Amino acid sequence: MRIFVTAHSARAGGGIQVARNILASLGKTAPHHEYFFTVPPGLGFEELCAAFPRQTTLVYRTMGLLRRWRWESNGLVRTMRAFRPDVVFNLGNRGFVEPRAPQATFVH
Repeated sequence: MRIFVTAHSARAGGGIQVARNILASLGKTAPHHEYFFTVPPGLGFEELCAAFPRQTTLVYRTMGLLRRWRWESNGLVRTMRAFRPDVVFNLGNRGFVEPRAPQATFVH
């Protein structure tokens, strides 16, 4: 199964720890799937994602609110569609309008 995980907006407070715990759990229970992760830099996500045997990790460095909105509305959508996921898992309170795959959004 191909799973697209968006966690790039988990940058502060409890969201960081919750997202890291979920990724660590995925690594223990379902490491055999193919993953594409979007994560923020320097918060320990890169190390968690590197433990998955079949993964691609995109580290998103925020460059302001307007650029982030543009990237999430266009670049991230193109990246997700190019990956052709079977499932989309959003850890940042916001899902895709037309993901072309079932999606789950973790709202916290």
